[in-house]
Amino acid sequence: MTRHAIESAWLLSFLLSVPGLAAGPSGVDKGRWQWIKDDVELADYRITRADAQSYQAVNRARGLVASFRGDGVVRPEGAGPGGWEWGVSLAGHGAEGALSIAENRVEIVREPLTEWYVNSPEGLVHGFTISSPPPDRHRGDLVLDLKVTGTLRPIFVSGGKAVDFFGAGSVSVLRHGALTATDAMGRNATARFEPIPGGVRIVVDDERAVYPITIESVATSAG
Repeated sequence: MTRHAIESAWLLSFLLSVPGLAAGPSGVDKGRWQWIKDDVELADYRITRADAQSYQAVNRARGLVASFRGDGVVRPEGAGPGGWEWGVSLAGHGAEGALSIAENRVEIVREPLTEWYVNSPEGLVHGFTISSPPPDRHRGDLVLDLKVTGTLRPIFVSGGKAVDFFGAGSVSVLRHGALTATDAMGRNATARFEPIPGGVRIVVDDERAVYPITIESVATSAG
């Protein structure tokens, strides 16, 4: 984001906080004012280029800084003193995928699967859209394996619906949770996290699901 854009966003944020202006200044179309408000809120979560090979997302609301690469390695880091690092990448799905960025969303395409991230007030949403059932297997358990690296150790909680990651001692600093799976008809499919050596497995019961299936979870700071 340019300096001018940052200053404009700051000014608009200030105006939105002024009593009486939340509904919009006099003479400004309500639809236009709502668009301005939405754009200001989105500015805090836009993903920007970090270098020639990666992009970066800053999530001040959740105290996270994440970088993305085409090979799927994502490294959220804890902000402030006592920082930590947590890396996650999809295993067993071939070479580096085609990476694209749009506002606060990252997509990595490896047909028939698209992996995506959304930087949001709730945290870093991690998702997969799978267009068709993987070949050479029986319907029932759709499996995605995630390789996990970094300085944190996982503890599986809530019956496999979430994973808490701990730093030094017994302090949980990151939760990877709110796991859901939805088919093309909008129906929920049972989904859970399972431990595997060096990572986390996502298991979805797709026996009655209609593809495409969307799987998503949210990484957020604990507490």
